[in-house]
Amino acid sequence: MAADPKLLVLAVDIERTGASKREQTFAIGASVVNASYTELDSLLLAIWPEGEVQWEERCWNEFWSKNQNILDKLKAEAAKQQTSTKRVGLKALEAGMIRDLVEFIAKHQSAAKEQGLKLLITTDNAAFDFHWINHLIGKHLQGQYNPLPYRFDNQRYGDVADMSNEMAGMKRVLQAAAVKNGMHEMVLPHGYMQAMASKQHDHMPDNDAFTIAVKQQLCRQHLPALIQTSIERCVLSECGGAAVSKSEKCAGNRKKVSTLENCEVFGTASEK
Repeated sequence: MAADPKLLVLAVDIERTGASKREQTFAIGASVVNASYTELDSLLLAIWPEGEVQWEERCWNEFWSKNQNILDKLKAEAAKQQTSTKRVGLKALEAGMIRDLVEFIAKHQSAAKEQGLKLLITTDNAAFDFHWINHLIGKHLQGQYNPLPYRFDNQRYGDVADMSNEMAGMKRVLQAAAVKNGMHEMVLPHGYMQAMASKQHDHMPDNDAFTIAVKQQLCRQHLPALIQTSIERCVLSECGGAAVSKSEKCAGNRKKVSTLENCEVFGTASEK
């Protein structure tokens, strides 16, 4: 997988009051990040229909009861948006929120195509986030838009990704290739480090979407070359199939070189 300077990543992130249909998706964030780790656009949508919100006990006890400052921010944003849109009631608020998200994605899909760029939609938990986004599309926009992975601009199949799974797979490859005399520290692009320092993953969905998009770009722009470099520094020996450095002498004592199984792939080093 070669680096692709024409790739744009549009990440989405959602917040819910629980994991079943009884509960609600009450906030959605989106962020568009280019191959230089620069955010080009963002979106924050929030709803809070008083008296209609249902909480899952586990979700409240394990998460939102410990992050009430973020919940208060999202409620305030919801009140502001509701005043602006004049939408009232759960049905109208949900329908407006999912339409706003779909139109945001469609706008960037069309713009990328016009500019000769590629747009990849991603999240950090595709089974959860895309499921509930598609649930809202089916509930409120059926007959107007097909669910992901259909493109919203032309209703043809498109690409979606799961950043967490992609990064986990690459990390395992890097860990297996990082040998004792090889890469103790993974050097990351300066632009990536600057981007990750600019916003925190703090459960505000627009901020979280930004960090997801930045990490997805790292997976597509930098890590493949890093994997290739680390593999080129190693050769498979006959010493139990372990990956060892070319400079390591294996003959005679058939010495094994242990891999750095606990190496931190995404550390603090950066290239200037």
